[in-house]
Amino acid sequence: MNRRDALTGAAATISLVLAGCSGESTPGTTTEDDRGSPASTETEKPLPDVDVTATDTSVGDADTHLRVQWRGRVQRVLEPTGEAATVAEDGHKWLVIQVSVRHVGGTAWETTPVPFVVDVDGQRYEVSTSRAESYFGSSTLEEEDVESGWLAFQIPREATSATMNFDSELISATVSAGFEEDQSLSFDIDQ
Repeated sequence: MNRRDALTGAAATISLVLAGCSGESTPGTTTEDDRGSPASTETEKPLPDVDVTATDTSVGDADTHLRVQWRGRVQRVLEPTGEAATVAEDGHKWLVIQVSVRHVGGTAWETTPVPFVVDVDGQRYEVSTSRAESYFGSSTLEEEDVESGWLAFQIPREATSATMNFDSELISATVSAGFEEDQSLSFDIDQ
């Protein structure tokens, strides 16, 4: 090996090392944005949108009646204000549903996200995480009281439709819930 070949090889090695330290991403790798949260890979496909519907839950002898206004969207990462980001598991995405729950009659209701579920292709998904003004589960709704917040469900990445409903069998109360989509609800979580 002559001196010229050795210098060319050394220069190539130094260039590779410096390129690895430049902070630039390499196709197919995950980078972090300036907030420190994971960014999508350059080769990742856009998330398929989800057509969200909701089914009213009518219980004949319900003690409590709720009216739920909602708005849904999908996202790859949850970034609640002031909290660490949560990336959806491999093969999944977050379905985030902003809700405004109004008590419209009957006995008081201890708020909880537990009975809110979504069905995707025959599979039921429970709330993975949630937030509310006073956190679901820490307040009691009397008639005409309202609790607002969001519910996050981890659903399959390729899902294109989901149906939200209220399963009162998951709690020790008989509750009827009527749903109404409301596109004017604003999200209090970063996308």
